[in-house]
Amino acid sequence: RQIPILGLTVHRDPTSDSSQLMFVMPKAKYGNLEHRLQNTTPKDYLMPCELALNITKDIKNLHWNFIHGNIHPRNILFSHADYVGELVDITFMKRSDDKTLCCAGRWPYVSAEVVSTGQSTSADIYALGIILWQLISRVTFPADRLVDPHTYRIEPIPDVLEEYQLIYLDCMNPNHQKRPNAYSLYKRLSSLCARLKTLSLIHISEPTRPEPI
Repeated sequence: RQIPILGLTVHRDPTSDSSQLMFVMPKAKYGNLEHRLQNTTPKDYLMPCELALNITKDIKNLHWNFIHGNIHPRNILFSHADYVGELVDITFMKRSDDKTLCCAGRWPYVSAEVVSTGQSTSADIYALGIILWQLISRVTFPADRLVDPHTYRIEPIPDVLEEYQLIYLDCMNPNHQKRPNAYSLYKRLSSLCARLKTLSLIHISEPTRPEPI
């Protein structure tokens, strides 16, 4: 699936007397992933796993040639259904072989090494790991200020399904060279989703939401 861009437009801000070039994209009828995280609570692992698989598929297809550079829940839209996420935003996208150093994105989805190495497919995987953690923890982060360990913490989820936990922990490995690629993640999530369909529903424990200090 390709990232849908309908065209370009210019938005003029009368307050600052300046203009901004903006992308025109299809309206997300069912909102974005952050809205979903705040307003729905899954009872079992199948739906979060299938959504994780859907998001990972978009990243896998993109990573053949490109780095996204700005993966976070507000850039995953539900345009056609409330269970099929669609990765959008090409603001910071670049070709995989582009060595230009660029540090961008939304905290805390930016991995530590980006400051020195710039955007990479492994940095995209780190951001994906945070999202996979959020699909179960249901924790969301403010967009209007810097998020750091002294404000919000990415903590272990009580009684989480171990196979799912290992996937997002691998994505968030501090050593970017040890993170899996999107293709191997897609295979692991495909296998997990298939197994979940054959089992009795594995219920999710009541989530613990870290609060700001």
